[in-house]
Amino acid sequence: MVRTLVDVGSIAVAILLTVGAWLALSRFADGVGDSPPAKKPVMAVETTPVRFESSVVAQRTYTGRVVPRRAVDLAFVHSGQIVAMAVQEGDRVRSGQPLARLDGRRLEAQQQEQRAARSEAAAKLAELIAGARRETIAAARSRVSELTAEVAQLEVKLRRREALIDRRTITKEAYDEIAFGAATSRARLEAAQSELDRLLAGTRSEQIERQQALVEQIDAKLADLDVQLDQSELKAPFSGRIAARLVEEGAVVSGSQPVYRLVDENDVEVWIGAPVSSAAELAPGTSGRVWIGNAEYEYAVVTHLPEIDAPTLTVTVILRINQPAGSEVQFGQLAKLTLEKSVDARGCWLPITALTRATHGLWSCFAVATDESREAGVSDQTGRNRRGHIERRNVEAIHAAGDRVFVRGALIEGERIVSTGTHRIVPGQSVRIVH
Repeated sequence: MVRTLVDVGSIAVAILLTVGAWLALSRFADGVGDSPPAKKPVMAVETTPVRFESSVVAQRTYTGRVVPRRAVDLAFVHSGQIVAMAVQEGDRVRSGQPLARLDGRRLEAQQQEQRAARSEAAAKLAELIAGARRETIAAARSRVSELTAEVAQLEVKLRRREALIDRRTITKEAYDEIAFGAATSRARLEAAQSELDRLLAGTRSEQIERQQALVEQIDAKLADLDVQLDQSELKAPFSGRIAARLVEEGAVVSGSQPVYRLVDENDVEVWIGAPVSSAAELAPGTSGRVWIGNAEYEYAVVTHLPEIDAPTLTVTVILRINQPAGSEVQFGQLAKLTLEKSVDARGCWLPITALTRATHGLWSCFAVATDESREAGVSDQTGRNRRGHIERRNVEAIHAAGDRVFVRGALIEGERIVSTGTHRIVPGQSVRIVH
């Protein structure tokens, strides 16, 4: 019985404690609800005023490379072994200066052989032109006279043998022997007479022409050998500077294998890639100034390349540089060309950080709308610590220069445009203008 009373008392105490905690929490909640709500802070924004201008000078910068007007890989025409290399990288050379030489002993031997052949051919030609010597003609005449007497003697013997063979005092064999000897002598007489006639008539023109052609053929071979010997010595085609030495002495090179690279450092050009519309402003003959490194140089436009570069869709404009004495322009340096063009457009300059991308190729900026900004003639007010709300303005970007953009659109003279932090604001938001 006593235990039952204790349990009931414990339960009653627990209920009282629960009710008390609930009442305390209710009073605490009521006290919090009675305090005034905290005000949301107004965002501070930095702004720039709208200042209209009637035109803008658009600057466009194009880049290119410094290149030599003339640069060539020098090589021998024929193959051979290099026996001499006369210059090193960086050496300045003059036009016609020997740079390297091939082994030419084989060509020199062939040249001597052809010279001997020509001497022989020329001597024979002179003999043909001069004709037969008097001694030769006299010997030929003597031979004709001798054979004429011999034929006459044999014909007398032959007539006597004819009478004897009719009386059958000699044999047929003896008669035929005399007849054959007479025929042979007549043949030798005709040959001797022909030789004498040839000697008296002189050399035929066809023989002289054939011999002359042989001499000219040998002369052509000699001329070819002279050219090959001259080409065995590599010479500078123009004055310039050796940019690279590609082989060494003792190397066996084939025809057209590069030995040196020669550049003309006196005539410097800059190849600039520009859009077609801008290239039209760089007509051949026009001049200006271009930056190379930290220096500015005068240029004159030489020409445009006839084809558009497919990857960049630009026209290559070639500029001739007037390089002052003592300047050290390096080939391959980056060159910058700036063109200026005045564009008639009413607009204003805004920081590039004030713009956000909109639709249809336009841009947006955020203006702070205040009572003062809606009134005319208040463009001189600083707007410091004024309050307003955000309104969106769509603008068109005309030209960019560094961290500024020239825009035009639905802007009001003197109103203030949020210059930074545009990602934190939305149209209709209340803001406070600060410097």
